[in-house]
Amino acid sequence: MSLLHLFSKESLTRTTLIKMGIRIAIVIFAVTLLSYWHVISILESQTLEQLEKYIIERGQRDSQRFLLAEDNHAVFKKEFMWQIENGPDRDPQSEFERLFVKWEDGVIRNKPEHFDGTRQIGVYIGKTQGKPLTINADVRRRVLIFYHFLMRYGPAWHNRFQNTYVTTPENIMIDYWPEIPNWAIDAPADMYIPNEEYFWITDQQHNPKRESVWTGVFYDKVSKIWMVSCETPVDIANRHVATIGHDIVLTDLFNRTSDDHLESAYNLIFRQDGRLIAHPEYMTQIQDAEGNFNILNSDDQHLNNIFQTVKHQQPGTIALENTKDNEYLAVTKIEGPDWYFVTVYPKSLLANLAFDTARFILILGLISLLIEISILFFVLRQQVAKPLNDLMGVTEQIRKGRFETHLKVTRQDEFGHLAQSFNAMSHEIQTREDSLRKANQLKDEFLANTSHELRTPLNGIVGIAESLKEGVAGELPDKVKTNLTMIVSSGQRLSALVNDILDFAKLKHKEIELQLKPVGLREIVDVILTLSQPLVAKKPVELNNAIALDLPAAKADENRLQQILYNFVGNAIKFTDVRPVSCKVQ
Repeated sequence: MSLLHLFSKESLTRTTLIKMGIRIAIVIFAVTLLSYWHVISILESQTLEQLEKYIIERGQRDSQRFLLAEDNHAVFKKEFMWQIENGPDRDPQSEFERLFVKWEDGVIRNKPEHFDGTRQIGVYIGKTQGKPLTINADVRRRVLIFYHFLMRYGPAWHNRFQNTYVTTPENIMIDYWPEIPNWAIDAPADMYIPNEEYFWITDQQHNPKRESVWTGVFYDKVSKIWMVSCETPVDIANRHVATIGHDIVLTDLFNRTSDDHLESAYNLIFRQDGRLIAHPEYMTQIQDAEGNFNILNSDDQHLNNIFQTVKHQQPGTIALENTKDNEYLAVTKIEGPDWYFVTVYPKSLLANLAFDTARFILILGLISLLIEISILFFVLRQQVAKPLNDLMGVTEQIRKGRFETHLKVTRQDEFGHLAQSFNAMSHEIQTREDSLRKANQLKDEFLANTSHELRTPLNGIVGIAESLKEGVAGELPDKVKTNLTMIVSSGQRLSALVNDILDFAKLKHKEIELQLKPVGLREIVDVILTLSQPLVAKKPVELNNAIALDLPAAKADENRLQQILYNFVGNAIKFTDVRPVSCKVQ
C-alpha cells in the first residue's frame, strides 16, 4: 500500500489518525491548562508561606538592635536622674578646666594635648545665638556627670551601637564614637544642636509622652554616613535637661534591604507618615532630600499604591495583595522606630513559572503525540490498512467473476476471522455460480430439444393443412377453406413462438439477430385480424380495421411484428365487453 493512498481523503488511516490526533491534542491542551492552574496555585501557596516566613525573620532580626537601644536608654536615664538628684553639689570646676578648654572659635572642646577620641569621651559646648555659653556650676556638673556615664557605658555598648551621646538644650554634645574620634574636635563652630532632628524630636512639643523616639534617616555631615538615632528625653523637675542618644549606622540595614531579598523580589522600608527610609532605587533621592523623602509627595504611583495598601491592612495580616500593580506585599514592623519593612513580590513571576511548567508539559505532550501518531500510523498500516486493501483487491477480483481468488489467512484476530468468512462466502458464491451455470445450460438444452421436438409435428400439421387447402380448394366450402387458412396461420404462428423460445437462449448469449426485410403491413394486419376471430366469437364485440391506402414501404422482422400486433389486439379484445375494437394503420 502506497503512502499516497494511506493519506488520501478516503483513507481510513488518514481519517483515524486525524480524529485520534485531534482528540489527543484536546486532552493535551486540557491537561496543560489544568497543570497551569494547579502549578500557579501551588506556587502561590508556597510563595505566600515563604514570604511570611522571610518577613517574620527579618522583622525579628532587624528589630533587635533598636529594642536594645531603648533598653539601654532606660538604664542610662534611671541612673543619670538618680545621680543628678542625689550626687554631690560641689562645683567640679578644677576637673572641668583640666579636661576642656575654649578654642579660638569660641567653642569649648577637649584639650587636644590630653584627648584620644578612640578611648575618651568627646565634648562640644557650642555657641547660643552666636554667643559663647555661660559656663556655671550646674553646666559643669551636668557635663561631667554625662562625661563619666559615657566613660562607663559607652565602651560596653559600642559592640552593638555606632556611638552613645548626650545633648542638651544649651547646644552641648558629649559623645563616645571611636570610629569618628575627632567628631567633637572637627564639628563646625556654628553648629546648633537644638535645631537638629535628633534633639528637637524629644522636646515637649514633639514628644509630649516623654518616651524614647526615633529620628528619620539622616546623613551625618561629619561622619558622612547614613544613620538613625534613638533619642530619650531626660527631665528634671519638669525641665528638659538632656537627651540620651544612640546612633545606629544604617549601612548594614541598607545593604541587607537591597541585597538580602527573596529571588525576584525587593525590599523597602518606610515610616507610618510616609517617610521613605530605604529603597533600592531611591537611595539617591533620599540622600538629596537629606532623609526627608516622603512617599506621599512623590510622583511614583506604584510607590503610593504600596504605601496605601500597607496602611489599610487588617491587624495581624502579613501577606497582602496589591491588586492595582498585580503583586504580593509581605509586611512586618521593625520594632523601635516602628518602621514598615515590606517585601514586594510580582505575581507575574508566578504566572511565568507556571507558564514555563505548562509549556514544558505542552511540548512534552505534543512530542508524545507525534510519537504516538507515528506508532499508530505504522500499526494501522500493518494491522488495518493492509488487510483492508487486500480485501478490496480480492473483492474487485470477485466482482470480475474470478471466484477462485482467496484471502491469505495468517492472523487469528478479527481480520483473520473476517478473511476466513470472506473465503467461505467466496467459495459459496463460486459453488452457486457453477450450479446456476449448469442449470442454465440444462435449461438451454431443454429449450433446444423441446423446440426441435415441437417443430417436427407443427411442420407436419402446417404442411398437411396447406396441401389440403391447395389440393381440394375448389371442392371445399368457404367455411372449411377459412378454417384451413386459420390452421395454416396458427401453425406458422406457433412455429414462430417455438423459434422465440430458442431466441431466449440466444439472447442470454447475445446471439439473437433481427431478420429485417420488406413487409406488407396490410397483409400482416389481415392475418392478425383473421387469427383473432376465435377470440371475437366468444364476446359481444366487433373487430374493425382501418388501413390507409398510401402506407409507405417498411422493413421489419415479420414474425416479431406479427407477435407484437397479435398481443395488442388480443389484449384489446380480452379487456373490452361491448365497444368495438379497431386496428388502425396510418
